[in-house]
Amino acid sequence: MNHPSAVKVVIVDDDPEMSFILGQVLTAAGYEVTLLKDGEEALKYLEKARPDVVITDVMLPHIDGWTLCKKIKQMPHARNLPVVVLTAKDQETDQLMSYESGADEHISKPFRNENLIEIVQQLTAGKTTP
Repeated sequence: MNHPSAVKVVIVDDDPEMSFILGQVLTAAGYEVTLLKDGEEALKYLEKARPDVVITDVMLPHIDGWTLCKKIKQMPHARNLPVVVLTAKDQETDQLMSYESGADEHISKPFRNENLIEIVQQLTAGKTTP
């Protein structure tokens, strides 16, 4: 259900299966989803595109998710872009790293689809939502 006013979600994950699952969950909820495989690709994409939220894994090739988050928050046009860190790293220190890097939310894998959708809805409130 892609229409011009759909909320745009970027998923950055090098695991094709996880990207597919996240994409399916969010597309079914009415979001317009773009799948990217690493942090470098995400930064290039964000130079041109203006998504409404970014969901990133931590364990990525080239640039990890925390570094990606810091770099996004340093981009003048993207500093207010909500970033969700979605990772298997669920220690308290990992959560702290997420928030210190500028993440708006930290979600541990495995996650419940409803929780993910709810967080995306909260972070994109005021945009045209599904």
